Amino acid sequence: MLNWSKVARQIDELAASQVSGLADWKRRLGQALVDLESAEVNLARLVDKVRQSQTSWLVAEPVESLVRAYLPLPRPPQVTVAATDGSQIAPDHHEVVLCYLLNIGRVMLHYGTGEPPVLESVPYLGYLEDDLYQETNGRKVLVQGDLLAIRRTLFEWEHLVELSRRAKERDLPTVALIDGTLIQWVLEGKAEGVQQYFLQRYLALFEQMHTLEVPPVGYLSGTRSTDVVNLLRVYRCPQAVADCDHCAFRRSLELAPCGELEGLTDAALFKHRMLPGQRTGLFFSQSKVLQQYGRHRVAFFYVHVGHEIARVELPAWAALNPDLVELVHTVIVDQTQKGQGYPVALAEAHEQAVIKGADRETFYHLLTEALVRRGVTAAVSRKSWRKRSGLI
Repeated sequence: MLNWSKVARQIDELAASQVSGLADWKRRLGQALVDLESAEVNLARLVDKVRQSQTSWLVAEPVESLVRAYLPLPRPPQVTVAATDGSQIAPDHHEVVLCYLLNIGRVMLHYGTGEPPVLESVPYLGYLEDDLYQETNGRKVLVQGDLLAIRRTLFEWEHLVELSRRAKERDLPTVALIDGTLIQWVLEGKAEGVQQYFLQRYLALFEQMHTLEVPPVGYLSGTRSTDVVNLLRVYRCPQAVADCDHCAFRRSLELAPCGELEGLTDAALFKHRMLPGQRTGLFFSQSKVLQQYGRHRVAFFYVHVGHEIARVELPAWAALNPDLVELVHTVIVDQTQKGQGYPVALAEAHEQAVIKGADRETFYHLLTEALVRRGVTAAVSRKSWRKRSGLI
């Protein structure tokens, strides 16, 4: 049980610390905005420096101007927006049987065609040996946690490709949206076999999107990314090639020229440079995770959607096609206007996908009933029973 009087005192301390640091934060932001303008002057040289540098943080590689704000075009008379999202009930050793449930929300919104929207969910129950276990380094591991997230991601993308194919059969401009990043950070540190299992399938789906000429787009709301701020840190570095491991200031980082930008985000930086609807220039991500992505290497831009700055990611082949970039920009702005600051297609996909607490209880109730009808003893562990009973 929470002691609210103690929590309240700590909240007051937090608020006080935020206020005390605000003036310094504004000063550092002002300096970063000055740096952004001056970095634009020698942009080609800065790009070379970024490519040669060895940093301990992700650095954006500029593709377009650092300071220009790009306006959206009018939305095409006819366009289709596809979106998927997913949720899950993870396998639980304490329940009646070991299995998991994935639920994929599928949405296809047509504009200017008069066609009804597609709003549906597709469940998948994993209970077979191949569903439940993944071979890793010569041994079988239960599919849970990150491994389950990987499988769910693949299901989401498989359905997104299917929706995109259906839209392109009618030869309509189409954008495919997914909530979150296209960079699969979940693979970092995973066994080689797991990485290859995922990447082969993931990039094959991207290849199908490339064939369809449908840009797959990752939308990140509330982004805390610092890739462009880190670009300015490289710009500030006095060394010809930034090398964090051999930095002269590594024993006193607060004195390093790049330390002046600590605590700033890309969203804060660009909020002062754009009006609602405008986007930044394009950047390439320098994440090592992308080394095997080839032409699907991830690029991104930031867009002002009214109440926040969102990050929009797309593969390199789409980012290097001006027509597709303009289509993505226009659709994102239109979708966030319709969804009051968040793409309406993604919001609908989430509603179709979400599994609520009551759904989980119904799922296990149906599972128990089905087993009992077939004469199978179905019992949960005492731990699970106590949780269901509300005793813990």
